[in-house]
Amino acid sequence: MFVVEKTNKLLKNREVTYINLWNKPSNEIKSILYSFQIKPKELSGYLSDGIYKIIKDGDKEVGAYYKVKQHDLEENWLSPCVFANPNLNKFIVDLKTIVKLEYFSKYVLNNGIDIKQVKTAFSESATITPYRIVWGQQSSMKSIFLDNNFIGYGRIKSRNAIRLHNDNSSTFMISERPHLNNDTLIAFETQVNSLATAFWEIKLKNNFNDCMPLFILWFNSTFGLLLYLSISTNSMGEIFKTKKGQLEFLKSPNLKEYSDDIILKAKQLYDQIKTDDFQSFPEEFLLASQEKGLRKQIDDFFIKELNLDIDLGPYYAMLANEPILTLKRL
Repeated sequence: MFVVEKTNKLLKNREVTYINLWNKPSNEIKSILYSFQIKPKELSGYLSDGIYKIIKDGDKEVGAYYKVKQHDLEENWLSPCVFANPNLNKFIVDLKTIVKLEYFSKYVLNNGIDIKQVKTAFSESATITPYRIVWGQQSSMKSIFLDNNFIGYGRIKSRNAIRLHNDNSSTFMISERPHLNNDTLIAFETQVNSLATAFWEIKLKNNFNDCMPLFILWFNSTFGLLLYLSISTNSMGEIFKTKKGQLEFLKSPNLKEYSDDIILKAKQLYDQIKTDDFQSFPEEFLLASQEKGLRKQIDDFFIKELNLDIDLGPYYAMLANEPILTLKRL
């Protein structure tokens, strides 16, 4: 639902009202009753201030509405409604000031190729070839380091296949379309240079290759995951898609703002947990709410090393009950 009005205000003064429904109205009458409750002028501030109002169906809470400054939507107008819970959407806004960030693209040489290009150039091969490819996103992919058992082979279909593989294959993968209910990871390392159908093959600039463990940990932290979702498109339920152009807005810590030894410490943690299995996103957040789990361990690392004054406990509880993760209504 959109609330639209014509305005002559300067961009810095423009605002957008978001209506975040958790339960679809069962008929037209209820739709009208919902709409009567939406009164943007009664909001005393913005989502960034923690201000929102609840929409009700009798005594049942069925949604919320809130205002966002339009200039905050330049990177992705969907970011204020990633989650059903407005407090999680506010947390995404807060992250951009809590952590000293910069665009991840500063460290990247190449973002790889998409699924269409891979499947045009290669078909899946049951026999060994020189061309390694991660086919799909398997539910058994649970660790941030994938050995060769998870990496298949490609058979050449087009003339430019070899060039595509040479130019774009990498050991650093970032998910292109995660399914949040079943999947476990946003980023991982492969044992050998590979292409992938469900991941972007990330090549870092030469002087940042030693930062790969830190980046893999970051994008699998709660901080990195939320920032990743904030630049993506929710295509259906728990499924998000991230196009190459959207990767330009992906953010990671500004390494110039932090101690040089954070890269070494990240590598030590990475080596310690790289073959351990993550649980699905909702299960990991449930574990984190109980002070357990790998994601909690990674979060604690960044809280310490980035000097963050934050308690993630309430957010773990919210995420463990979030509909796009659990597929259960609020």
